[in-house]
Amino acid sequence: MIKSLQCLLLVVTLMLTSAPLTTQESHASSVDQPKHVVMLLWRGMTQAEQGFVDEMNQNDNVRITILDADKNRQTLAKHINSLDGLEPDLIYTFGTTITLSLLGSTNAPTEFNNNGTIPVVFNIVSDPIGSKIVDSVDSTQRAQNYTALAILSPMKCSLMSSKNWEASIPWALSLTH
Repeated sequence: MIKSLQCLLLVVTLMLTSAPLTTQESHASSVDQPKHVVMLLWRGMTQAEQGFVDEMNQNDNVRITILDADKNRQTLAKHINSLDGLEPDLIYTFGTTITLSLLGSTNAPTEFNNNGTIPVVFNIVSDPIGSKIVDSVDSTQRAQNYTALAILSPMKCSLMSSKNWEASIPWALSLTH
């Protein structure tokens, strides 16, 4: 989990600092302005979101807005419709339901996905290929504006990491890194 969170935070940092700038003046003002991260959540804060927020809060230049749908699709739709007014620099999504609602599928992208320029990081999506968020993990077709944190590591990585445990438990597998 720690390595996954570190990788996610690196991606977020790169996304937040790589916004295109048109003039030196806009560059100066963007450095002074806190970056705005909007988190779209399905069922409140989980450990994954709390870890993300804790790390982001170590940076004085990040402001976080949390929008919790509370497992309600109508509330989720209202939150998605409010994104333009919030002017986020980055959107974090939790789970398949939220991510599909925001981005759509590969064969039916949403208006946000077609027109949006706001980077999205999605997390806790168990099967992005099966749910058609992406065509493949190597796909660049839709990867220009968003990325994901893989919550399941390949079996080989899990087994290799278990060899390094000080108190290795033979039947346990590491599912996150």
